[in-house]
Order: sequence, then C-alpha cells, then structure tokens
Amino acid sequence: MAKIINKVTTDYLDIALRMYGIQVSYEILSVVVDLVELIEQKGGEVCLSDIRDLKEERIMEQIKCITFNKKAQNLITTNIQKKMNGEKLSAEISNYFERELFEMINKFSSKGLKKSDLVRKMQYVTKSCELS
Repeated sequence: MAKIINKVTTDYLDIALRMYGIQVSYEILSVVVDLVELIEQKGGEVCLSDIRDLKEERIMEQIKCITFNKKAQNLITTNIQKKMNGEKLSAEISNYFERELFEMINKFSSKGLKKSDLVRKMQYVTKSCELS
C-alpha cells in the first residue's frame, strides 16, 4: 500500500534525515520535496513533460538568482568606485535587495507558501551566510 505524504518541507525532511543519520544536500532535498508535491498534485498522472516543466522552472529560478547576483555585484562595484572617488556610499544595494526580497516573498506566497515556512527558509539561508 502506498503511503500518503502531507506537510513535507525541505527543512522537516532535512532534520528527520539528519536524526536518522543520513546527510543529503539541501538542493537534492529541495528537488525531492518538489517532486513529492508534484506527485501529490497529479498522482499517477505524472509524466515526463511534468518533470521537464518542473526542471525548467527550477532552472529559471536559478537564472533569476544569478541575474540578481550580477546586478548586486555591479551595484557594489559602482559604489566601491564612488567611495574610492570620495563620494558617499549610497543605499542603492540595500534598496535593491529589499525590492527583490519583497518580489520573491510575494511570488512564493501567491503559490501557497506559508509564512512560517518562508521564515524558516530565510533563517536557514541567513545562518548559512553567517557560516561562510
């Protein structure tokens, strides 16, 4: 008999696997949870094109992150040059980051992401940034 999985998040799966003694990269866990959600939605009707669409969606998200990083890097470079020229360092970078963050929050909220899950993910990312 097949088991039904509800309320599986990447964080919960990561914690449970670690407690079980298994360490899997967060990226792989994220893919697994996305696949579980897809299967929960479509059941036995999942086909290759659904998997392809999911993969393309994930690639587009990665491209958006890369684009964001390049824009932020350009702003940082520009502001460093301004500072080196004696100009005051502006708040452009933090304003840009704030706008992008609001856009991402709205996008994921509109897809049904719960605020508590979003906060946990932001805490995870922030903690990862502190460690690196």
